Amino acid sequence: MTGVLKYFINPAIDTSLSQTEKNRDLDLSEKYSEQSLKIKPGVSAYNNLGNVNFSRRNFAEAVSYYQKALEEVKDFDISKRNIINVFIVWGKEEGEKNNNPERARQLLQQALQYDENNSDVWQLIGISYGVQSNYAEALKAFEKAYSLAPTSEAIKHDLKTTYMNMGLKEKADALK
Repeated sequence: MTGVLKYFINPAIDTSLSQTEKNRDLDLSEKYSEQSLKIKPGVSAYNNLGNVNFSRRNFAEAVSYYQKALEEVKDFDISKRNIINVFIVWGKEEGEKNNNPERARQLLQQALQYDENNSDVWQLIGISYGVQSNYAEALKAFEKAYSLAPTSEAIKHDLKTTYMNMGLKEKADALK
């Protein structure tokens, strides 16, 4: 791919590029998007700046740009999906790397404002409660996740484990 369009593709996910090339492409994408905003603010530039910041793990800034895109076009599904992904990645980082399940849960609950039926978010909320041994709340979240994605083996496993932790072996065995 050549020309400016290359910079509107997320360079951080292109595994053929070195880190230096990725950083250069992110810088160029940011520059072109900012120039675009000076000419005429629009959803594409805001969404792209959200992508640039997400790639750089500037989560709060990414969310801010995606929200600006949604202000331009209220039901812009790409920005909604991107915000949810930011909250998922940010929440996982808070929970797994920073050992802060409460903060992880706060971020994940923000994702639910954009899609209350996202089984991945509900599963991660369940995990955040489970690591704190709050099995009653974990169960609620896993049951919601399971109701949304009954074929997910990962969710089924988490639900079974929670049933077992609560001494509900019959319920765990009933899940096939």
